[in-house]
Amino acid sequence: MKQIPSAVAALVLAAIALVPARASAAPGCDRSIDVRVGLAARFVTLPEAPAYRAWGEGEICYELRGPGAEVLSESIPRLIFRERDLPGGLGEMTVFVDAMPGVNPAVSWEAFPEVVLSNVDLRVRAYQGAPDSDPSKARPVVDVVMSRLSFKTGLVEAEGLESFGSLDPETLSATLVSSAVLPDYHHPLYAEWLAGEPVLLELTVRVRNPYSKE
Repeated sequence: MKQIPSAVAALVLAAIALVPARASAAPGCDRSIDVRVGLAARFVTLPEAPAYRAWGEGEICYELRGPGAEVLSESIPRLIFRERDLPGGLGEMTVFVDAMPGVNPAVSWEAFPEVVLSNVDLRVRAYQGAPDSDPSKARPVVDVVMSRLSFKTGLVEAEGLESFGSLDPETLSATLVSSAVLPDYHHPLYAEWLAGEPVLLELTVRVRNPYSKE
């Protein structure tokens, strides 16, 4: 098996927010790193719609496993999207994106320079208005789980639209992309326009530089 130079391995880990910057972090956490994460969705069948992006930040925990690592799903930060004036009469809406607990994503750089993040289960909950930071206190208008997602730094395509992933060592950041089919849900507008339709997902991760003065 090919050995990846340590600097390259660090870059690969940085690409998915796994730079081994701390060997002892929170209890039960083998290694961790502080990150800022964004997840954008491009609705392939709604070409006029912009790419909506949810953001979050926090400390991700992981464990190295051979030519890769396993991420503790409970440590993945919640991503939040808020918009005050959505089209179609939706008005103000807040969306929470959470990694499903107990389903630990895996990262592999065995086929470097391609990096793959697999086994990602995301729960997406959309609310009218701006609920508290704890979504369990309100009732979502849409509540779906996107299962077994796989992101990579290469190319993905859906119905002629393409999206590219990449690594950026200068900024300790990366973009990983995925294509998926949106699950069914009974909300009328969602069921009419989105359920069963393809979507391009773009995951951006930026590692906080531990030596930065900011």
